[in-house]
Amino acid sequence: MMVSKQLNNGYTPIDLRWLHCVSLFCLLWWSSLTPTRPQDYEGQRLAELLTTVLLMFVGIVAWVVGYVMQDLSLTAYIGLGGTALTFLAIVPPWPFYNKNPQIWLPAGTTEVMPQKKEN
Repeated sequence: MMVSKQLNNGYTPIDLRWLHCVSLFCLLWWSSLTPTRPQDYEGQRLAELLTTVLLMFVGIVAWVVGYVMQDLSLTAYIGLGGTALTFLAIVPPWPFYNKNPQIWLPAGTTEVMPQKKEN
């Protein structure tokens, strides 16, 4: 355990390794309880785009706030909070990720359906 001492900016360093382990365990446990729903190709594209945009936005905001306040720990906390919000926006099987489902052939079907020819 770390010895706590007061820093110049008023923050007290705390050993948070146990909190990280518990939060990781809770996230893994929660994600195992969520029902699995299919995600179509457009939903996968949307999830990737949202992940990129949200993480870039959070990173820029965290950097600007940290630079203005001259506080690296604040930058890290904003970045971690934004990453957690991005996790909540992307990982659960939200219905808008399956708006364009693919129609697949039933299992065991070997015949290909003939297409109509237009003259």
